[in-house]
Amino acid sequence: MNKDKNKNSSTEAYIPGVCNINKEEIAYRKKVGAYGKVISLVLATMLVLLDASHILRVLLFFPFVISALGFLQAQEKFCVNYGANGKQNAKDGGKITKIKDSLSLKKDKKKTQEIYIKAITIATLSTAIVIII
Repeated sequence: MNKDKNKNSSTEAYIPGVCNINKEEIAYRKKVGAYGKVISLVLATMLVLLDASHILRVLLFFPFVISALGFLQAQEKFCVNYGANGKQNAKDGGKITKIKDSLSLKKDKKKTQEIYIKAITIATLSTAIVIII
């Protein structure tokens, strides 16, 4: 059973609280993460080189969150927007569908919260490092 679960989490099927996006959706989130990372690093470099105020450097939190969310969603094969709104698109070439099972919805909302907490933690630590520099 565990073997099948791991196989399915590679985007072959929706698994509540584990996988709710397909390969195309994962690739999109990797791009978002990469763009967010580039923007974050360019802005951080500029702010450090310009010796910008600590208050201004706090604004880096937002691109850091975008980057972290993109990469975490790709890694976890789980879209936080779908999870929060009771949707999924895990079947390759599939379409977004509504989830009706209350236990599945609960698992998805929990996973969504976990990903948000990770992203906020990463962004907070990244921002703190740039402020300290």
